[in-house]
Amino acid sequence: MGRPDSHGGLRRASWPVKAFLSSLLAQTPRSGADNQAVRLPAIVACVIAAAWLSIGLRAQRNGATELLLRVEPDAHLSPLRVTLRLHLDPAPNPHQARQTELITARVRALPGQRIRLLARASPLAGPAGGVPASRLQWSGKTIAAASQAGQAVCGSGGFLEGEPSDLIHGWTRSGAVTCEITFSLTGTGHLPAGLYTGVVDLAVRTE
Repeated sequence: MGRPDSHGGLRRASWPVKAFLSSLLAQTPRSGADNQAVRLPAIVACVIAAAWLSIGLRAQRNGATELLLRVEPDAHLSPLRVTLRLHLDPAPNPHQARQTELITARVRALPGQRIRLLARASPLAGPAGGVPASRLQWSGKTIAAASQAGQAVCGSGGFLEGEPSDLIHGWTRSGAVTCEITFSLTGTGHLPAGLYTGVVDLAVRTE
């Protein structure tokens, strides 16, 4: 067996080639005019094999491996849409038209990017017809913030017609945030009692 060296067994790898060359030369006749024509191709084959071995060993000794990893931005959001069913009781308890949802966003962003959790509310359908989205408000509370997203805060505010609203403020690093968001109607004193339905579409954006 060949002796190991500092190049990870290159000497052992060369033994099959050496054995092939020795066998080829041993089987070639060594005298006679006709033997020269037979021996010449064998010598050429030996030279080619030796050159191949030299190139292979040099490539293994001088070669280097470079590993390049690219981590792409990524985002997961649950749920993607909230279906609202707000029950407005008759006076004197009209304030009960509210609904609470848990929203979790997990984002891997590039350094320096701002992370936004956006919500867009559609107009509501009520007992007396349509109600504009501007009559809907939300109040948020941070339930959990994992990894480096601890500076993110679930906020409160109201919706504008056709415009997205930021549910989270101050989110600048990758991580996961869970918010408890309570949606409710405003100005209920001027609305008839009954069921009000609508949807809030959610999305994550980095910029």
